[in-house]
Amino acid sequence: RFAANQEKADERLTRLENIVANSYVDMRDRYNALVGAQLKSEEKIAALAEAQHQAAEAQRRAAEAQANTDERLNTLINVVERHISDQANGKRQ
Repeated sequence: RFAANQEKADERLTRLENIVANSYVDMRDRYNALVGAQLKSEEKIAALAEAQHQAAEAQRRAAEAQANTDERLNTLINVVERHISDQANGKRQ
């Protein structure tokens, strides 16, 4: 009877060992998957940050070009206004 009980205990212990081993493998695989996902996320975040930097630089250049265009347009408006004003006052250029 003792031998039978010992054999059952050994079988239970073997099953528990297998459960623990399988759980370890499963947890290791999940951990590796999470690490991989984290690395991909970090790469994507870095790419987004670079794209945002490039967009901000393009926006800065566009604003600079717009300011230059506004300045040139104002100069043209002033010239046209002076020309019209001079013609209205009877002056010829």
